[in-house]
Amino acid sequence: MSGLKQFLKRRSENLQKEKKVTMDNPDLTDDEFWAILNEFNRKVPHLPENETPEKLLEELLEPLSVRKIEQFVKQYEKLNT
Repeated sequence: MSGLKQFLKRRSENLQKEKKVTMDNPDLTDDEFWAILNEFNRKVPHLPENETPEKLLEELLEPLSVRKIEQFVKQYEKLNT
């Protein structure tokens, strides 16, 4: 059982390191791009009357850095050309 505990502890530590690397990454990852786009597409059909898709997208992009927002826009434009 202690072998399993050690494995889980190491795995937890590795996951924390991976998460830190992802959080420190100044560039938008593909996973981040698709997560935002999927969330946007999931919520758009259910928007209240007083909310616009543009406002929803603003809310989804708000936590990102300016650099990541610019990369999101470029990737979205590239996807739709």
